Amino acid sequence: MNMLELWIHSVIKKLFAEDQEFRNYLGKTSLEKVSKEDVQKYKMFKLRKMLNYVYEKSPYYKKHFSKQNIKPGDIKTFEDMVKIPLTEPEDLAENPNNFLCVSQGEILRGFTTSGTSGRVKRTLYTMDDLLRIGESIIAGFKMVGMTGGDSVQITFPIIAEWDPWFLLEKAVQYAGAIPILAGMLAVEEQLKKLKESKATMIIGIASYIHRLTRVAKKSLDLKNFGIKGIILSAEPWPEAVREEIQEAWGCKAYSQYGTAEMGLAVSLECDVRDGLHLNDADFFVECIDPETGEQLKSGEEGELVFTTLSRRGMPLIRYRSYDISWLIDETCGCGASTIQKMGKVKGRLDMQHKIGYGKKIYPLLFDEGIVKIPDIINWQVVIEEEEAKDKLTIKVEVTEIPSEEELKNKITEELMKIEEITESLARAAITEPKIEILKPGTLKTTHKSKSIIDARKTYE
Repeated sequence: MNMLELWIHSVIKKLFAEDQEFRNYLGKTSLEKVSKEDVQKYKMFKLRKMLNYVYEKSPYYKKHFSKQNIKPGDIKTFEDMVKIPLTEPEDLAENPNNFLCVSQGEILRGFTTSGTSGRVKRTLYTMDDLLRIGESIIAGFKMVGMTGGDSVQITFPIIAEWDPWFLLEKAVQYAGAIPILAGMLAVEEQLKKLKESKATMIIGIASYIHRLTRVAKKSLDLKNFGIKGIILSAEPWPEAVREEIQEAWGCKAYSQYGTAEMGLAVSLECDVRDGLHLNDADFFVECIDPETGEQLKSGEEGELVFTTLSRRGMPLIRYRSYDISWLIDETCGCGASTIQKMGKVKGRLDMQHKIGYGKKIYPLLFDEGIVKIPDIINWQVVIEEEEAKDKLTIKVEVTEIPSEEELKNKITEELMKIEEITESLARAAITEPKIEILKPGTLKTTHKSKSIIDARKTYE
């Protein structure tokens, strides 16, 4: 059985055993096997409880609801959630304490992130909140095959303001495995650490692990390290990245999704790797049309919106992620049939840019082609204006250049596979893309770096 689904079922059974109101809501006297309907009813039960909780305890949501003349009792179905205005990241950045539902004395830890907007957001957690997140991380790790005999190399940046390593370290320890806090070391140091620690799994930022792989495989057979699984996190990435990492290390690579505001652990792929299994015990997830606010059906692409179901310290209701994905309700090939999945995030609404006559481009469009080309370890697109047209400069950072002309031809070939570029060229709305080849270390790399830079003075 899928271990994350099994854990979610255990959470529901525990509530059933302890809460008479929940038993009445389900209309059952026993719960030996949890069905898909039971999971849905659990989420609705927790959702209505949470709405009452924030209405009473959160200064922000008391005002938020009152502005629209909404009461928690008005929400009787999942579809009714559209009556509640979305919570913007800017709201959280402006005054995080306004969201608190407990006293400051109950807060154990806070996560700070600037995300892609550059506006600092701080999310606060109680001890109970962190323990629950840790439980879900353990279930996710077990879903991808982690056992008590494993050691996990954690390659997130070790900084106080943004610390997934804190939760990951504790979760790995509680699962009986050994955590190795490595951070984002230089390639040689990271490989040395892997060898010394005898790590069996790696988790970290996707672009960092890809860069590590691309540089290291030139001189080493990475299969000799004996890694059995790699979890790629923190940012969208193309399938070409997964394929190269799997081929180099000789193991499976899994996509993981989370945000600091949601507690870092939201969803993870199983061995089938056809969508990421959501933590239905702790989140109600909507996929909406970002322009109309309409809830979309399973399989329809839109923006993910999250509501926390079990958070005590700082619950968030209909919080905008700005991440582009879709929900999946079908049974997974792994056998999980009662919990939802989400598609691998394609990009962010606030990382989209329009070129030509309104064609939308975002990093993953370029990732899909550029990262397949050997020797390229980083890239950036700069959009400028030139004689009333948009000018795209593609800057690529390489480990070595066998032939600059040949490399430029390969990049051009991949660019011409991007419909948004070819159509804009055909309509004479953009100039021929320019390609610049750069030495290693030229482009600044951070876990939230922007791959597309819009340097135009005005654009609508």
